This record gives sequence, structure tokens and C-alpha cells, in this order.
Amino acid sequence: MRPPTAGKRGGLLKRNIWILSFFVCCITSPVAAAPWLKTLDQATQASQKERRPILVEVYAPWCGFCRQMRREIYDAPGFEAKSAGYTLLSLDGEKEIEFSKRYRIEGFPTVLFLDHNGVEISRLEGYADARRFYGALQSAFKERLMQDQLTDAVEKSPDGFASNYELGNYFARAHLHDQARTYFWRAYRSSDVVNSLQRERVLYNIGVLSMRLEEYAMSASIFDAFVRNAETETTDVIYARYWRAVSLLKTDSGKTEKQDQIIEDLKFAERRLPFPGDRKEARRLLEGLR
Repeated sequence: MRPPTAGKRGGLLKRNIWILSFFVCCITSPVAAAPWLKTLDQATQASQKERRPILVEVYAPWCGFCRQMRREIYDAPGFEAKSAGYTLLSLDGEKEIEFSKRYRIEGFPTVLFLDHNGVEISRLEGYADARRFYGALQSAFKERLMQDQLTDAVEKSPDGFASNYELGNYFARAHLHDQARTYFWRAYRSSDVVNSLQRERVLYNIGVLSMRLEEYAMSASIFDAFVRNAETETTDVIYARYWRAVSLLKTDSGKTEKQDQIIEDLKFAERRLPFPGDRKEARRLLEGLR
């Protein structure tokens, strides 16, 4: 076979250089950074259509283990592909105080696995190596459709106490208050035989949700029924009296027509509420009536 001419050798050389450059580029180019969102609202909105679970990195700037997990896991090769089914959220737990309270963040790093409505599936607390992290990632992904599973249970037992209570509790954890109240009412009215304390606890939850929906006349009425039905004084009863007073203060008729009851409830709450901050607030409300 005749050797290639100089012109052909030059063309082959250029072609080989181009191919080599292409492969070097492919090998050395960094993987595109995963799109980490910055608020829970952004993450839940992005997750709704495909019901994608949410991976939350909760960190603190001073946290050495947080930086180590960032290097070893989030910025390492393979993370983008393995987390492709998730919406990613990164939060400074010291700045996002309301988030940290809602999810009871007690230290850093914390990794939360949430469903598309922001309901917690599972968590990792403290440093996790790649093996532990990816094991949790895969397990949480399998549990991502909690809402569908609970809805199926209600469809199978539409008047059941347990099925409606569990779905109501799910929506309450998702901060979807109206939906939660609907299913709690269904549980409360269920003809299933359940412990009276369980049924009354559902009524208490309905009162709290009514307050969050700013339906204060309803919440006052519900807490009133809860207190009257209570057989013993529990923490729920103490808070129900406090919330009854707060609800009445939010209504024009309550402030004028039931002021004596409001004062009595707030005096009781000032003495009996378990947390100092709540007792202080009860005292402040009471002083405003004097």
C-alpha cells in the first residue's frame, strides 16, 4: 500500500488533532451544576406537576461537616445523575428560622427528604458518607407518593376514622389547612368505634386549623365544645381555653359579649400554660383588657 502524500498526511493530522481535542474536552469539562433552589415555596411549586420529591440540604456557614458533604457528595461526580428524580433545595438553617422551626432542625448538617407538598419522608442528621446518603436517597424516593397511598386508603374506606384521620394529618403537615380540616371533620363524624380521647383530639385539631384559616368564630365554638366535653384537664384542654380566648378576641361580638369568659380563660392560661413564652403572651393579652 502506498504511503499517503504530504497533503493527505496534513489532513489526517488535523482530523486526528480535532478528534483528540473533542475527547479531551469531554473528559475534562465539568459536569453542569445542579439547580439548587433557595426557598421551600420554589421547591414545592417546581415539584407539583411531576410529584417530584425534594432533597433539602440544611447547612450553616461555619459547619465543617456541611462543607465536607458538599465536596464529597453534592459537588462530586455522579450526584447529578443519582439525584435526577429530585428537586434540590439548599438552605442556611440559621437564617431560615421559620423553616428550621417547622422541621425541627436541631443541628447541622441535616438532610431532609420531602414529598412534593413538603411533607417529610425521612431525614439524615449529622455527617453522612456517600453510602449512607445514597441509601437514604433511594429509600425516600420509593416513599415519595404518600398522598396517593393515603388517598387510596380513603377511597377504600370513605367513612373510616383511621383513613380520614391519616389523610387529614398528612394535609396538616403539608400546611394545606382547608384540606386537612375536611378530612378531620370526616374522621370526627365517623361511626367507627374509637377511643373518646382520639375523637376529641381530632376536634382540637379542627379548632387549630380554623384559627389558621382565620375563621375565629368557628374556632371559638370548636374550642368551647372541646373544653365542655373534656373529662380531665390535659395540656390540650389548657391550650383550648387559651385559644378560645384568643379566638373570641378576634371577633367583634366575642370581645363585647364574652369578655368575662375571655378574662377567666386568660387568667387560667397565664397560670397553667407549660411554656413561659405562652404564659407571657396570655399575660399581655390580659393586661390589654384591663
